[in-house]
Amino acid sequence: MTRLMYDSVTAGDIPNDATMVAGYVDGHYRNIDTIRKRFPHALVVGIAVDARTNDGIVLDVEQGDATPTESVAWVVKRRHAGKDPSVYCSVSEWNAVRAAFHDAGVEQPHYWVAHYDGVASVPKGAVAKQFKPGSAAHHYDISVVSTYWPGVDPHPSGRKDAYVVVKKGDTLSGIAASNHLTLTQIEKLNPQIKHPDWIYPGQHVYV
Repeated sequence: MTRLMYDSVTAGDIPNDATMVAGYVDGHYRNIDTIRKRFPHALVVGIAVDARTNDGIVLDVEQGDATPTESVAWVVKRRHAGKDPSVYCSVSEWNAVRAAFHDAGVEQPHYWVAHYDGVASVPKGAVAKQFKPGSAAHHYDISVVSTYWPGVDPHPSGRKDAYVVVKKGDTLSGIAASNHLTLTQIEKLNPQIKHPDWIYPGQHVYV
């Protein structure tokens, strides 16, 4: 099951019945307060555009905003603040961002990617995809979001620390079994994992 999320630089352009909305916590288009006031019952995702900002749950990595290299320090900073952050980038930039984390030896964040193909499906390894940009007919972008977005959604168990840290020799199926889950269930809780065999020591796996 997936959901739709809307974002716009102008809160008033977003459909009134939106249940998931993203807004900016900094920068020229800062609108998070207006978003929260207009959508008091929606799930709101805060986006930072400046890697120096210690706020938000998503960092916008694109030309004019943060760079792939800057995203690493921002993610580390937000983790130190107790958050489980994500990075937004285009599909074409995705490999460069992942490489920046790999080269720095920092655990990959969750990814919200942009690919304007009009297809409402989340690619493997991402938690959300912006698939429809704004137009003359509607001044907002539309994203499709996984059933569970770590760091954004409350954990299904109600716990804040419901994850295990991968140790050498661990497998995703083994972690699932030891936590009374099926492999399918643990994959749904961890959409950031591209393939069940691709886990590594130090990685957090939500259970």
